[in-house]
Amino acid sequence: MYSNELTESKCIWDLLDAVADLKGVEPHRLPPIYHTIDPEPVAALINGSGAHFELTFEYEGLQILVTRDRYRISADGEIAVDANW
Repeated sequence: MYSNELTESKCIWDLLDAVADLKGVEPHRLPPIYHTIDPEPVAALINGSGAHFELTFEYEGLQILVTRDRYRISADGEIAVDANW
C-alpha cells in the first residue's frame, strides 16, 4: 500500500543530502543531526494534521527552515536550497 507520509528517515536524509551538497562532502561525513534536533518530532510535524508550522534551527553553520511542505537552507543570509519534500 502506498503512503504519502514522509518517514523520519526520508525527511532527515533529504536534509542531510542537501547540506552535504552545499558543504561538498558525503552525507555520512556530517556530524549526527540528532545532536542538533530530534528527527522523530520533525517527521511527526510534517505528517501531522495539516496545520501550518515553521521550525528553524542551525546545523553545520547553515540555517534550516522546515515547514509541512518544504525545507529551505540558507547560508550567510542567502537561500541556498528551497525544495519541496
